[in-house]
Amino acid sequence: MCVVYCQNNNKVYKREVNSIAGKEKERGAKMVHAFVRLLGNSPTARVLHLLLEGREFDYAISDIAEGSGVHRTTVSEVVESLMAEGFVIKTRRMGKSQLFKLNMSDPRIQKLLDLYQQVLEYQRSQAQTKNHTEQGADFSSAGLT
Repeated sequence: MCVVYCQNNNKVYKREVNSIAGKEKERGAKMVHAFVRLLGNSPTARVLHLLLEGREFDYAISDIAEGSGVHRTTVSEVVESLMAEGFVIKTRRMGKSQLFKLNMSDPRIQKLLDLYQQVLEYQRSQAQTKNHTEQGADFSSAGLT
């Protein structure tokens, strides 16, 4: 988990984000979200994952860097590229920092969000199947079936 301070509707929120970088450190290496793997585990995929996960908030470059595990300089380049495509928009300034968020009015972002949600649903169903299988094995070994 990574604590990120976000601003939405002029209110500041302290939010814990599932930091991709943090998960890798906890697990010792290559634990990457299925959505990021699907898109190719690139800095752009990691930034998009973070922005999709926290789509209701806007973020400073440093917050995106910390939450995604991508170097700040690279995040700046990725955000500029995504802005050029219309995927990311500037929202406001907070102190010296410019804040950004996904352009949810772009139909391509809506399709990307649909894909993201389908990947999450698939992951949940796989986890449930695995849990049911493990529970069945537990009952079998205990002679309860």
